[in-house]
Amino acid sequence: MKLLPDGKIQVTHKEGPNKGETQIYKQRVGSREQVLNETAYETSGRLTKDNLTKNKHGYIVSVVKQRLGHTQKNLGKHLQKKGSRRFGSRVTKKSKKSKKNSKSTDNTPMNDE
Repeated sequence: MKLLPDGKIQVTHKEGPNKGETQIYKQRVGSREQVLNETAYETSGRLTKDNLTKNKHGYIVSVVKQRLGHTQKNLGKHLQKKGSRRFGSRVTKKSKKSKKNSKSTDNTPMNDE
């Protein structure tokens, strides 16, 4: 990585399909969109263009995290116990709160003298 006099960055790629090629970027650190558009070399988390992709919703995500999501069964609250024969959100038991009797519901007779 070499800083040019006009403030741009010159990078010679060491790995990947662009190995040995020299490329000039306007800035070193930028957003994920800037990295995909080749305006910036990397994100603040050190993700380069090779490490980023768009998912089915159009968001720019990390390739490693996207693959991890495909392999894990991370269904969160929708994951049921094996053999429960249920589908959908998991039902949790809520504790019953005791209601205090108010004066209006009190059925004791009042002593009138």
